[in-house]
Amino acid sequence: MSNPRPDPPGDSRDHEAAEPSPLTQTVIQSDQPCLPSHPVLVRAASVDVPADPLPRVPGHEVLAELGRGGMGVVYRAVDLGRSEAVAVKTLRPGASLSRFKSEFRTLTGVRHPNLVALHRLIAAERDWFLTMELVDGPDFLAHLRDGANDGRLRDAFRQLAAGVHALHAAGVLHRDLKPANVKVTPTGRVVILDFGLAADVHPAGDPDATSHSVLGTPAYMAPEQAVGRPVTPACDWYAVGGMLYAALTGERPFAGAAADVIRAKQERDGPRPSAVRPDVPPDLDALCGELLRRDPTARPTGVEVLARLGEAAAALPAAQGVFVGRADALARLDAAFAELRAGKVVVVSVHGPSGVGKSALVGRFLQGVAAAGGLVLSGRCYEAEAVPFKALDGVVDALARHLRRLLTEAARRLLPRDVGPLVRVFPVLREIEAAADPTHLSGVDDPQDRRRRAFGGLREALTRVAETRPVVVAVDDLQWGDADSAALIAALVAPPAAPPVLWLVGYRTDGLETSACLKALGEAGPFRDRRDIPLAPLTDPEARELAERLHAGAADADLDIVVREARGNPFFVGELVRDLATAGAWPAGRANLDDRLWERAGRLTEGERTLLEVVAAAGRPVPAAVAIAAAALDEGATTAVGNLREGRWLRDAGDGELAAYHDRVRETVASRLEPALAARHHRRLAEAFERGGNPDPERLAGHWLAAGEPGRAAGLYLAAARRAAGAFAFERAAGLYRTALSLPARCESEPELRTALADALTNAGRGTEAAREILRVADLAPPADRDAVRLRAAMLLLTSGRYAEGVSILREVLPAAGLTYPASRRAAFARLIWTQLRLRLRGLGYRRRSPGEAPPALVRRVDVCQEVVPALGAADPLRGFGFATAGLLDALRLGDPQRIASFLSIEAANQGFAGNPTRADRLLEVGRRALAEAPAPQYAAGLTLCRGIVDYTRGRWREADEHARAAQRQLRALGRPAWWEVGTAQMFEVYAKLFRGHFGELLTLIPAYLAEARQRSDVYAEGNLVTFALPAVAAVCHAAPTVEADLDELLDRWGRDGVQFQHLNVLHTKTQLAYHRGDWDQAAARLAETERQMRAVGAWRFQVGRISVAETRLRLLLARGSEEGRPPAAPEFARAIRALRREKVVWANALADGHQAAFENLNGMVDRAVVGLRVAVAALTDVGMELHAAAARRQLGTLVGGDDGRSLVTAADDWMKSQGVLDPAFAARLYSPGFRS
Repeated sequence: MSNPRPDPPGDSRDHEAAEPSPLTQTVIQSDQPCLPSHPVLVRAASVDVPADPLPRVPGHEVLAELGRGGMGVVYRAVDLGRSEAVAVKTLRPGASLSRFKSEFRTLTGVRHPNLVALHRLIAAERDWFLTMELVDGPDFLAHLRDGANDGRLRDAFRQLAAGVHALHAAGVLHRDLKPANVKVTPTGRVVILDFGLAADVHPAGDPDATSHSVLGTPAYMAPEQAVGRPVTPACDWYAVGGMLYAALTGERPFAGAAADVIRAKQERDGPRPSAVRPDVPPDLDALCGELLRRDPTARPTGVEVLARLGEAAAALPAAQGVFVGRADALARLDAAFAELRAGKVVVVSVHGPSGVGKSALVGRFLQGVAAAGGLVLSGRCYEAEAVPFKALDGVVDALARHLRRLLTEAARRLLPRDVGPLVRVFPVLREIEAAADPTHLSGVDDPQDRRRRAFGGLREALTRVAETRPVVVAVDDLQWGDADSAALIAALVAPPAAPPVLWLVGYRTDGLETSACLKALGEAGPFRDRRDIPLAPLTDPEARELAERLHAGAADADLDIVVREARGNPFFVGELVRDLATAGAWPAGRANLDDRLWERAGRLTEGERTLLEVVAAAGRPVPAAVAIAAAALDEGATTAVGNLREGRWLRDAGDGELAAYHDRVRETVASRLEPALAARHHRRLAEAFERGGNPDPERLAGHWLAAGEPGRAAGLYLAAARRAAGAFAFERAAGLYRTALSLPARCESEPELRTALADALTNAGRGTEAAREILRVADLAPPADRDAVRLRAAMLLLTSGRYAEGVSILREVLPAAGLTYPASRRAAFARLIWTQLRLRLRGLGYRRRSPGEAPPALVRRVDVCQEVVPALGAADPLRGFGFATAGLLDALRLGDPQRIASFLSIEAANQGFAGNPTRADRLLEVGRRALAEAPAPQYAAGLTLCRGIVDYTRGRWREADEHARAAQRQLRALGRPAWWEVGTAQMFEVYAKLFRGHFGELLTLIPAYLAEARQRSDVYAEGNLVTFALPAVAAVCHAAPTVEADLDELLDRWGRDGVQFQHLNVLHTKTQLAYHRGDWDQAAARLAETERQMRAVGAWRFQVGRISVAETRLRLLLARGSEEGRPPAAPEFARAIRALRREKVVWANALADGHQAAFENLNGMVDRAVVGLRVAVAALTDVGMELHAAAARRQLGTLVGGDDGRSLVTAADDWMKSQGVLDPAFAARLYSPGFRS
């Protein structure tokens, strides 16, 4: 026989159950379980059914059918991943999917020798499977009938009681204990099966668990359970009493039809076995009689039952019922619930390390929510589940349970109009009568359309349910969620009109780096604004209170030890208290957690301990199959892993990997391993990885190094570094190259390794570190090659903000290439004028020839200029542009189309900034034709980028945006992009969107680009975003404000020597910040200093910069005048407006039109101001400056007034709010000052 044995078939009289009342007319076969209805429904009898084809279960080979029951069919199968025999249970058509899933979710993580081990819940298309431990053997009573004796009976019941007690200690009720649901293996191990009706002892707002539905098998269910009263652990002990009676007498305690049995149980206590068999042992006779009492409070507890069967059991209270501390976290959750009651959508995350008490905190809060009348829809992600939308699957199950309890019409009103797609995605909803109409499921064929409509359907359902009562959606262990779940959650919380729900998600903090679900949610807008509740360890007083409540009789000295050793981790408090209760007292000098853990580890089986040691030695999550192979666990691996999980030794780390439950566990076990044993474990891990095929060379290298073989490790570290670099994981590659350099047995020379390390650091954006490595390579290089190597170091230093260091090296190495570094800015300016004149006189013609035909000195000079220009362009544009023009002249002489195209692109960008768009266009066209002669992707990307820059300088914001994004795509497609160019493309994309007013996009884009820049330590790219775009967005949108201390810190990292673009950007940003806060004097002073420095360093030649200064000066004059109630002085304003119009650029003139209208308004010429504003709105709209246009439109509305004015204000506000602007009136004052709201 195999588990679980299907329930015995009923007879022809099996129809339905009824409560004991005069209306009862039917008979129930008393081994059949009752399923919920209103008030009682009993499952119909099984009938003989022809065998079905064997199902296809992902990852398993199904071998044979074992048995059938009301819920499903059970098969023998092999888990192909572990080559282990398992049982697979399928869900039969028409059976309850919610109960099928509940069977797994209630028991997953609960491990005990007398409870069947559940492995995985799998959804495949429309089929559902539950895999579990395969248990061979007869059912409980058959085992006792076969050679029964007193010892065998007592041993069997002792194990049965131990299993039931363990179940209750885990907070679970079985609710359907009977002989058919208990098997006995050939070795005599009693195993409790079939948890389809199991439920939590203390449900947190679970309507089904607290309902008065009748669940169970009438012959064995307790009296209170039979009439729908709340169930408690005493109900399961009543069933144990019924099984004991049957084992002792061969009969059931109550005979007759099911209705008669139920009625009799209400009227009298169960009989004693001795009334039928006088020779039964007196102690068992008494125990049986007490278990069959009607009053649940009069029945023995689990501890008492085990004691009377000769089995010791800890008398400590279950940890689930004990909660201490977390007052601040609970207060924050209560505040979030209050906001929910006010109609807001609230997202709260609770996170912390393993064992810190996340689930306990959430459970405590949810109990309060349920008590306050809220509806709790809770779910949990399970690593062992393979179901669609796993993070929301349990939530929808809870929603289905809630709807099932309502009358059909009431449930129908809460379901979405288009319920069919939602039912297809979450088939558990078919169990709701209002959603069971098959016509709902027609016409939904396109998967993408079905998904979209399903998302909308769930959103609508939650909205409707939330109209009836406050709704809290709680998802625990979200680190095990999937990306599809993240997409669904993001869709459910996205504005506008999101369902007013409190979303409460819990996850382990370490999952942020690895979880696809958490990563995806972190990028979703509403989750960026979540209330974050990180759980720290308990304080010492809280830990002490927890220990006292778990063990009231503990001595103060022992409690002090518990608090000291647990370090605030509730799990370790429990472990120490449990150990203390068992030992009675700790011997002197042995009372520390490490000793306790190590001592408890010694009680593991040999296989379990070896597996634990292997995982601890690995030091990081390890694939389960590899760990099992390294531990040489040929049989019972699943059981060993399960027991270690249940014992809080190991945890699932995702992707089929195992990890130590807590760092303290890993550290304790690893530190106690003898060096030889640790080395042996590492060797076996390395061998297991190698046998597995295509191992990660980095991980393999670490194990070989720890096994004492650095020679094998060195080559693997080098291979790992190259693989990481090939996968663009440059940070990782750099670390691996450093490790390879540190080993004595190296397979490559130091210069080669350091050059590879520098390449990785460069690609990772760590230019300063890369330069240091390059300088070390230069010291090792032949004298003739040192200048070329040191030139690369200089470029890296310049682009990393180390201006003085970079220039110092440049001055030394440029002469070898026939170039000199201008000694002063005056000399640099003179050289730029001279080279520009030579270029104009020479023209752009060239004769194409191969580099081999040109003098080597010329080729070298062109290549050096090509290296110098990008670096100096970021730090010292005046000198950089001089080298660019000189390089273009030499490239034209050289006749290489690719080099010519590169320099023409740069020259075009320079001319665009100088306000010469026509010449810039001509340069780009010549560059395009040159590149057509000799196509090269890297130069094509540069041409696209410079095309975008020229568009930007001309005020063609949409085209600049498009070209900047296209350049990024081209650069990334190269595989090894130049991050300086990527950062530049991102900068101009952001700047173009800023002028377009597309702040909604920038709210997502800027944080993403900043994170990328910071990840690669690219202070150049970071500065471009932080100093210009971010403050503008933060000023009017819900984003973290920029503070001046952050800007100063950025300059410290960039370097303060000289005056470079970064310094000018910081000064300009500080000017804007002063303007935003209304500090007119400081803003004016900073603006004057910005202009002075721009003129001093030659940046005044950049037209966009001049326009920015002029326009900021106008806004300052108007804003101050508006606040002070008087117009700015006419001569001062006239000078400022002339400076802006003098640029003769369409977008600058559009801005000038708006500011001229504001000046007229402040001077009382309202009619002229209205006319001027209308012109400005039209002009700003034409040039694509939508935020500026909206600001002017709002100001126009305030002047016009009436219905027309309100319409203008509403249109402006709606557009600005769509872009994330929180206060449109404030934004209008910033961008279009000079009007009173």
